[in-house]
Order: sequence, then structure tokens, then C-alpha cells
Amino acid sequence: MPDPRTAGRLLVGLACLALLAGCAAGATAVPAPATPAPMSTAPVSAPTAVTNLPSPVAAATVAPSASPFKYKKPLPVVTLPPVASLSPVVLASPMPVTATHVPFTPKVACSGGSYETGEMCQLSFSVYAPASGGPWPLVVLVPGSSDSEKVSDIFDYADVGQAIAGQGAVVMVPQYRQDAGMGGGYPVTFQDIACAVGVARRTAATYGADPSRVTMVGHSYGGWAGAVVALTPKPFTPATGSCDPTAGSLRPDAFLGVDGAYAMVQNYGEEDILTPAVYAKEATRAAGLAASDPSALAAKYPAGAGSIPIELLHGARDSVVPLETSLGLDAALAANGYGSTLRLVPGADHYGAMLADQTVATILALAKGQ
Repeated sequence: MPDPRTAGRLLVGLACLALLAGCAAGATAVPAPATPAPMSTAPVSAPTAVTNLPSPVAAATVAPSASPFKYKKPLPVVTLPPVASLSPVVLASPMPVTATHVPFTPKVACSGGSYETGEMCQLSFSVYAPASGGPWPLVVLVPGSSDSEKVSDIFDYADVGQAIAGQGAVVMVPQYRQDAGMGGGYPVTFQDIACAVGVARRTAATYGADPSRVTMVGHSYGGWAGAVVALTPKPFTPATGSCDPTAGSLRPDAFLGVDGAYAMVQNYGEEDILTPAVYAKEATRAAGLAASDPSALAAKYPAGAGSIPIELLHGARDSVVPLETSLGLDAALAANGYGSTLRLVPGADHYGAMLADQTVATILALAKGQ
């Protein structure tokens, strides 16, 4: 199954980034928007309030991660501090959900670097929404690295999107050019995500969502990329002609990182993890690396006016992205005034953390501003 369900693709994707090769790209055009069709037609009553919302419980000592990450700079052997876990939750019966796939950009270049082929593609959303009612909270879920060499095959998180939407939220999962081989890199990768936020706000009402608050959820590689967008106060503005019309801010109003690969820069930065456009120029290398390092951004832009709520979760049994990466960002956030508190998802592996009821409840609470 595509990453984030398997460690293999993440390792390949990260190795590609470390070698500046990226992953081979090129994608077919995304079909025109289709009329949403219910994933389920069985009527159910409106969901009752989620009970036992996640909250810190007694801290549990966690052993150091046994991770297959191939770090250039091995993490030191340390005894990890206690980390609080999420409490059990009881979710309501899910409501019927519709699924739609719709482009949110014009045709853009989807290859580059050593894999330049001239391929063009449209980036698209996978949208999961309650079949009726609203207005619902709006969630933009930034996916992890793809198990395919094509932008069009980036994992759409259908099971996660349906699980969240079934509890009363509209979930938009964007494709984005994840590395130089896909036509992305710094700042294009982050501009694609910012574009998704702006287009989500403009089109939210179409799917019954409230555009006034966008909660971004980033998983794995998407946790790193999403955190960069969330912690950068000046929005990443897409290049002219690379994004459909937007509305409102291109930054999210809240961010949740789940099993995020936040240490990408620390461990792969010297190999120009995204693109030579910034990193390969010695005069701008340091600035470019700092601009895509969440911990450095937290230090550069301490919490204050313009900062947004940030929360972090990590699967207690994640063997793909080590817990140390979340601990590092959590420490940087705490040191700079952010109210983030890292919590474990009990018993969850790398992808299971996204499907856990506690994570769904945490997303809903953050999306509602609770």
C-alpha cells in the first residue's frame, strides 16, 4: 500500500531527495469535476457529540525508535522523555459521505531536474464531504510521499478522508509537487500547498464547508511540508498561472502534524533536499535550508500576532518516522511560546495513527476551534 502505509516508499522518496534526483514524474490530466456521488446511501441520524475528546493522560515512557530512516547524521542514542498519550474516545455513527475529485490548478510542469520530460498535469483535490447539512468545518489534509512516480497517483487518503467527513467535516486532500523530479522543490512544493488552502476557501461552500477556518493536517512527509507553510508568516504565493483563483489567506488557521518527518532539513539538507533553485547557490543555501526547517522557523517566528494553533501527534508504534523528530519540533515550539503539546496515539503505527479514533476526534476538535 502506498506510503504512508509502508516504510519502503518513504525511504525511496527521501533517498531521492537526498540525491537531488527527485522521483520520476509526469502525470495524466485529471478528469473534469464529477457530480459527487454518495459513498453510502443508507440514512443515519445526525452524529451525536463526540465524547471523551482527547486529553493528556498520565505520561508513559517511550523507548527510542527503531527506524529504517537512513539519516546522514544519525540521531544520538538517548532515553526519550515521557510523552503523554491520547485518551480513548467514542465517536458517533458515521453519516453518509460523498467523494469528488476536482482540479485546483491549471496545467503545470510536473517534471524537473534529472527527470525533466516536459510533462504537464493539473493538481487535484480528493474531496470527502457529508452528503447533506452544514456548514461543516474545513480540513485540508496534506498527504505523505507518493508510492508512484506520478503526481496523479499521490495517495488520496480515501479511508482517512471518509472517516473524518463521516463525523461532520469537509476534507480536501490535495496533490502537490513533492520534489524536484515532480516539478516541485523550494518554493514550489510549498506554493502548491498554499494554493490548495486558498482554493479550498474559495470552493468550500460548494461542498457545504465553512471557509472562514481552514485546519491543515499534515501526515509524514506532508507533516513536514505542512509545518513549513503553517510556521511561515508570509504566505507562499503561487507563481502566476500555477493556481486557480483563491480566496482569503493562503495560510491555514490551525495545524496538526501527525507522524511528521520534520527533521528532513537537519538530516538531508546538505544534499539539497528539494531543488537547486535555492539550495545549490552557496549565497542562499543557508537561508533556503532555514526556510524549510520547521524548528528553525519556530525560532525565527516565535508565537505572537499572526501565529496559529499547532498540535502534534505521533503513533506510539511508528517504526517509519522516529518519535525523535516530533520531540524535536515540539521542543522548538515550546521554547518559542507555542502552546503545542506532543501526544502519542496509543498502539498506532505510521499510518494507523491517521485512522485512529483519537486522531479523528483531535482533528474535529481543532477544526471547530475547541
